Amino acid sequence: MEDLTRLLPPDVLADVLRRLDSPRRLAASRCVCKAWRGVVDAYRLLRTDLLPLSLGGIFTYIHGTDLPKYFSPVSSETIAPFDYLGTHDVESLTIMQHCNGLLLLGEEEVRVLNPATRQWACLPSPPPMFTPCMEGAHEIISSCTTDHDMYLVFDPMMSSEFKIFLIKYVPNHPSPDCNQLAKPEVHAREWPPSTFVFLVFSSETMEWEEKPFIREGDAAGTVGHMFQVDTPRHCYATYWRGALYVHQHDFLMRITLAGSKYQVIKLPTGLHEIEYDYSYVGKSEKGVYYTSLYGYDGLRYGYNGYGLRVWFLEESRGHMKWDLKCEVNLKPLLANFPWKCNDKPWALQHGNDDHSYTSRVLMEEKFDWGFDYYNPHEPVYIPRRYAISLLGFHPNKEVVFFHTPSKRVVAYHFDSSKIEDLGFLPTEHPGDVYISFPYMPCRTGELSDN
Repeated sequence: MEDLTRLLPPDVLADVLRRLDSPRRLAASRCVCKAWRGVVDAYRLLRTDLLPLSLGGIFTYIHGTDLPKYFSPVSSETIAPFDYLGTHDVESLTIMQHCNGLLLLGEEEVRVLNPATRQWACLPSPPPMFTPCMEGAHEIISSCTTDHDMYLVFDPMMSSEFKIFLIKYVPNHPSPDCNQLAKPEVHAREWPPSTFVFLVFSSETMEWEEKPFIREGDAAGTVGHMFQVDTPRHCYATYWRGALYVHQHDFLMRITLAGSKYQVIKLPTGLHEIEYDYSYVGKSEKGVYYTSLYGYDGLRYGYNGYGLRVWFLEESRGHMKWDLKCEVNLKPLLANFPWKCNDKPWALQHGNDDHSYTSRVLMEEKFDWGFDYYNPHEPVYIPRRYAISLLGFHPNKEVVFFHTPSKRVVAYHFDSSKIEDLGFLPTEHPGDVYISFPYMPCRTGELSDN
């Protein structure tokens, strides 16, 4: 169907958009197409500086520290530390997820925090939850009934309400004793279940509620299969156009909030390379993206190094397909990069410092990418340690961030193969960044507790 609004002069379209009855509707209209976005911005119809539309910085967790660090442009506002929360409990300051400017903090004492406005809300403890197909799983591993992750959903362009999803997962690699006690019928159950019951918290009611979601399509496998599949380092999630995408094991769950349905999407995998558990699910310019690191086998390919792959999730009428956007060997890419640039626009905000850790600011011009041969019977090489850490995606550019062996943060434009050095992020060792969240400031909405 032809878009007749394209025939309108920009000033006429601007006058039409001015008649919308709320900034939130105007913000939603801004997302319709580039032409509408251009008119909204050119005629200054909306204060876009209040909305989470631009990258503010990157929250990182570094081995040897328990509290988050904030890596950002040197001219940006101070976001860390979170000392105004009035707690010194490390677990209460742990960032679990990020969504459109809000942070989900804590494991036992849970808060939702807006660092840009320094407002937060404390959540009541969730009640016990029931998950179909997990009955009897406690006989396999005692913690099976409590293993879950929490995910934050917030879209200020649609509503000031936020939601928290509590979703169970199957723990992997149970102990041999637990396997002996396992019932075969538990192992044979499909995962995720055809009806998946989530606990959902709403900021409007300030209550937790059990909500069933119906699976569309096939399951990812069985409970027994999930026991053998490695879980990711961190189960990242992202929100895009009314759907929450949650990473579990080797698949995504696409959870449609309005329809109370979900779909399993298998993640892409390599065929010949040594795969690692370094992967990241996030949103960028066009939707949902997935990136992973893998190691080159020196015997098979004649050289060693790390490879980077980036996929884009093509969504068309309910059909999901991964489109490989780029594949690059990072070793020659980083080796040839001009690192002799000292003044960079980004730096670490040293908030929330853990005084038990003293960072050694070292600049390594060279790094040993060598692999250790570990099995005389199988000609396979493994890395001595992870030298690169994935930091996530730029929210509105086709850019992936990673921490390099020389402890620099690099922005790799995978649509143009351009590489950009942002600055120095000090760590004890290369690859010490193990969790990260690109952060978009949001200055709209209010949270209840202050």
